[in-house]
Amino acid sequence: MATPEYNATESSDNTTALVCPPGTFNYTDAGPCPAGFYCPVGTAEPEKCPPGTFSNKTKLFSVEQCENCTAGKYCETYNLVKPTGPCREGYYCPTGASRADQIECPAGRYCPEGTYEPVLCPNGTFRSITKGISISDCFNCTPGYYCQGVGLTNVTAPCAERYF
Repeated sequence: MATPEYNATESSDNTTALVCPPGTFNYTDAGPCPAGFYCPVGTAEPEKCPPGTFSNKTKLFSVEQCENCTAGKYCETYNLVKPTGPCREGYYCPTGASRADQIECPAGRYCPEGTYEPVLCPNGTFRSITKGISISDCFNCTPGYYCQGVGLTNVTAPCAERYF
């Protein structure tokens, strides 16, 4: 592997310093920045991509190049090269999640494992509590009431007289 060229810079005391190019590290033996890390200009040691991100690419030179964790997955620790795993059932994980239980699934919805956007309970059902995990967690409309619309957190209203 060829060693990248160093950039010479002059400091305030008129001495010349060698600065590693972006995406490389180590003043004595510059090499490509490894996956899961980024290496700003002049870095001696790679910086870790933070929780909520990952990178399976080498030669990154800024934290902005670490990819946000994939929607429906979470990236729990530093310097990951792939997401830690799927979001936990009963929760959802938008892009950039750092925990398996990033956001609690709201009432009126359910969230199977790996959810990035909660699924609305269907017409004729409601869910008044949080952390639903499947469509079977949506309650059938209460007898004597109707449930009009999707994603309801309560019944809509009582049925008209002689209807149920």
